Amino acid sequence: MDWNLILSIVGAVTSLVAIIGLMFQLLYSRIAIQANTLLQLESRFYSPEMFSARQIAAKKLLDNNNTVNQELETVLDFLATVCILFEQGAIDKTQTYYLYSYWMTRYWLSAQEYIKQIRANDDPQSWTHVESLAKYFIDLDIKKYKNPAVSKEQIKAFLYGEANVNHPKSKHQ
Repeated sequence: MDWNLILSIVGAVTSLVAIIGLMFQLLYSRIAIQANTLLQLESRFYSPEMFSARQIAAKKLLDNNNTVNQELETVLDFLATVCILFEQGAIDKTQTYYLYSYWMTRYWLSAQEYIKQIRANDDPQSWTHVESLAKYFIDLDIKKYKNPAVSKEQIKAFLYGEANVNHPKSKHQ
């Protein structure tokens, strides 16, 4: 028996096992980082500051207040951050869909007039990431769940919920 050959084979197998182990460690590390990032985003989205911004933004949208809506911009900027992390693969695509598709599509649909105004007057590229991901989520809902597009009444009910006020047609006024 050639001991050099045997030791070379053992060394190669050991190296291969180490590489496979490292690959699994990297995979689990990536999953942990993605989950942590999503948890941090969720914590920020439900923070008192963001809740207040969402509430005021929704009230202004319901009032058709076409003046500057800094709170809406704060919400859209947050959603743009989610979009960029989604596009870069920094957060899990499936989990992002389940955690943010509802918010993303409804804020996008309810803010279109405001965004049009900002794009026309200031920045034609404003919130293009939000637009792309919202449209992707809408298409996914239609294909995956056979859900029709979100109706105007659903958007209005969403805004009333965000504004934390009773919907005019609500039985619980």
